[in-house]
Amino acid sequence: MFQENITREWRNNRPVAIEITKKEASTYYAVFSAELVTEPQIRVLRELTPGSIKFVFPDHIKKALRLPSLNAFLVNSRSTFEIMGNIAREVEPSRSISISVRSAEDHNTSATQAETIFELVRFYNEFEMAVDQKEHIVAFRKRFTTPGSVELRFSSRNLLKTSLAVENYLIALTELHGIPPMMVYAELREFGTGKLKTDPGGMVTENATKIKNLWRAFKKVKASELAQE
Repeated sequence: MFQENITREWRNNRPVAIEITKKEASTYYAVFSAELVTEPQIRVLRELTPGSIKFVFPDHIKKALRLPSLNAFLVNSRSTFEIMGNIAREVEPSRSISISVRSAEDHNTSATQAETIFELVRFYNEFEMAVDQKEHIVAFRKRFTTPGSVELRFSSRNLLKTSLAVENYLIALTELHGIPPMMVYAELREFGTGKLKTDPGGMVTENATKIKNLWRAFKKVKASELAQE
């Protein structure tokens, strides 16, 4: 039922809300499987929240592309601009650069965001199938430009064993669904004030703790199966 509910919503162009609770306060994220995202889904996200649209890749893509986290970039800039080190402490480790397709004329449109996400999905699929992955890394640099309209995020290597960041929940969710590890999400915020929304507004909602428990059980089953081979 858990997987069926989520898949049904995605197929009907509706995002699923993921609720992460810390210190009795909940943060909600509107989430789509990246492979299913086209311009209508982007419009839905833009109507739900003024928050930036983010694309999550698994950890090994970050290593292959050698993309710095924004945190690391700011720290490395400290030798020239001392204040950068202070700013870096406030930046999430999973955050990287924002990008758009190089061909875009206007980076702030739903069409550009949808095309950028489509090209990111295409890059991942080609990269994973390639014998010579270096060729696709070069192509990535030619295909995209920064700054752009979609913020890149990355999971940690061991997902929820490493940290309870939203990116790790989302890639864990792809493992539970058996889909490619790419997700698109936006934090639900109020228009005007930018404050976090206190409820998901009628969206089908899954709690992060449930995802974590299901994922850990799933990994135990997989480990048991491997041990028996």
